[in-house]
Amino acid sequence: MKKLKLVMSLFIATFALNTQAQDDTISAPQIKFDKTVQDWGVINEGDRVETDFTFTNVGNAPLIITRIKGSCGCTVPSGWSKEPIAPGASSKFHVIFNSKGKPNKQQKTITIFSNTATGKDYVKIKAQVTPDAKQEQLRAERLVKRQEQAEKRKAERAQKLASKTNRIEKTEELKEKDYQQTKKKISSTEKEINARTKREADLRKEAVRKTKAQKEKRENAEKSAKKAEKKVAKTEKEIKRAEKARKKAEKKAKKARKKEEKARKKEAKARKKAAKALKKQKKLDNKIQKANIKIDKEVNKLTKLKSKFERSKAKGKLSPNDITKSELKMQKQTDKINKAKEKLQKLMRKVK
Repeated sequence: MKKLKLVMSLFIATFALNTQAQDDTISAPQIKFDKTVQDWGVINEGDRVETDFTFTNVGNAPLIITRIKGSCGCTVPSGWSKEPIAPGASSKFHVIFNSKGKPNKQQKTITIFSNTATGKDYVKIKAQVTPDAKQEQLRAERLVKRQEQAEKRKAERAQKLASKTNRIEKTEELKEKDYQQTKKKISSTEKEINARTKREADLRKEAVRKTKAQKEKRENAEKSAKKAEKKVAKTEKEIKRAEKARKKAEKKAKKARKKEEKARKKEAKARKKAAKALKKQKKLDNKIQKANIKIDKEVNKLTKLKSKFERSKAKGKLSPNDITKSELKMQKQTDKINKAKEKLQKLMRKVK
């Protein structure tokens, strides 16, 4: 029983609301146009054409026109009455279409804002505009200039990248030359050490030979033997000095090799860093390109929604609820476009 009472209450409330809406619609003003479309056919670019749209208030309340707006700056409505239009009375407004800078097929919508039930009514103008030869040439020249500027910017970016790569390659060549020179110096030092060691060995051999000779003559030449011993002692000192010098040279060469290894590692790290930076830049460029594509897609979706909305509204197929839903959809689509643009701006700031 409770459920039945609830269903009956809802039915009565719905019926009352529908009845009230019908009453509001009946008592509201209504616009009826003598024509909803003005087609001028073929005209030349730069021509200004004019027409009047006459309409009648076929409703049961005074009609108030608050504003009339064209969908483009080239379409200018004027001359509508600011006073209330009584039921059954007629009025008109004037429309001028300027075809300058508007070649090919043109279709514009004029929106009439009033106190009718829908709040808006629409009429359209059409024309096939024959392009002006000079204007077409100017448009083509502007397009070519834009393309040339784009190509120039692309070439400049490529040149900067090539210049950077050349600098890195030159740095690597200079470091390789330094490495080869250091290697030559080490090789020369090693040769000197080997030559000195050979000389020392020869000296030792000579000392042994002299010692043997002195031993044979010891009995007859003790004085000569003592002198020879002094010479041997002196030679050994020189050998020790040479050995120390050789060890010192080896340490120095080892340090030089370590330094070169460290320099090579540093160079490799710098190359990796440069490659990483280049990769990051490419990734950022790809993100920017994707963001631009996404914005274009979302804008196309919004354009299609608006076009569909305008067509349906012009045909009078939309209820107030449908209009509200369509406007919400278009607002959501606009929000998506704004978000995508904000994302693109963030990416562009990273590029800077």
